[in-house]
This record gives sequence, C-alpha cells and structure tokens, in this order.
Amino acid sequence: FIPRFITEIYRCGRIGEDGAQQLLVDTYSLKTCILEVPVIAARGRQMAAAYSNYVIREMGRAESMLKILSSPVEDPEALSSLVQDPTGRGKPMSMDEIKRILALKPGADNAAGITGSAVSFMGALDFTN
Repeated sequence: FIPRFITEIYRCGRIGEDGAQQLLVDTYSLKTCILEVPVIAARGRQMAAAYSNYVIREMGRAESMLKILSSPVEDPEALSSLVQDPTGRGKPMSMDEIKRILALKPGADNAAGITGSAVSFMGALDFTN
C-alpha cells in the first residue's frame, strides 16, 4: 500500500505548496491509522516491531516528499538537510530524487514531474471554448 501511495503522489503531476501541506496532514493521519490497525485487530496486543519500523520508514519517505513540495525553498542542497532522517533508519534521499520531486512543483522549469499520459491528456484539452 505505501509504495503505491508514493507512486500516486508522483502521478498527481503538479502539487502546490498548499496542496502539499494538506497532503502532509493527511499522510500523518494515514500513518497513524496504519499503525493502529494491527493493535486493534490483535485486541490490544503489541504489534511486531518490524511492521511499525517499516510503516514509519516508508511513510517518512512520503512525508519527506511532501515537506519538499510544501517548502518555498527550491535549492536541492538546502532541501537535503530538511529531509534527513533523524532516526537513521531510512536511506538518505538522493539529489536526483529531490530534483525529481521539485519538478512536481507548479512553475518548475523541468517538466519531468508530468508523466506522458498527463501530457497527452493536457494536450487533448481545448481551453479556447
């Protein structure tokens, strides 16, 4: 589920600062729910540490993506410090990945954040009428 969630963030095309902030709040809520499900299903017993570590690490990746998108800063070097994992559990985000995320911002010089299907969809729209 979580890798698909991250893929869908990329598929959104362009995400503005306000949209990224709302998605960040929603992502935190989603992470909380995903962490609570096994506890509820097990009637209060402790969940496996591997499960919670996985959810925290992977949802942290989504949160880092959204932090980059919600930041007014567009310098990849400056943003790399914003998304460092303080726990050291996950691997650090590469500069290429940060640049790919920055391409999702509206007004980005690079259109790499728009998929081919989104480009063809946008090209098919006629705004003249």
